[in-house]
Amino acid sequence: MKEELYWLEPPDPEELARLPLHRAGGFSDATELAEQVRAGGAFLADLEEAGPEAAQRILDFLCGAVWLAGGSIRKLSAWTYLITPPED
Repeated sequence: MKEELYWLEPPDPEELARLPLHRAGGFSDATELAEQVRAGGAFLADLEEAGPEAAQRILDFLCGAVWLAGGSIRKLSAWTYLITPPED
């Protein structure tokens, strides 16, 4: 069975600059991020202020919310993620 490989195009910096940025300071902010996923718009999530352990928990929670919504999540840097709604 032949596997198809593909590469995602790098995001356009100008488009990223127009997206809302949500900063999470701790796991208590995870539900706010999940609400943003449910609202359906694209946004950036910055997890740097949460610290490594809380950031991993937030990311796990956020991945579940994104999967449930049918969207996608993409790592842009060590602490920043692009969350997008499902494509119609």
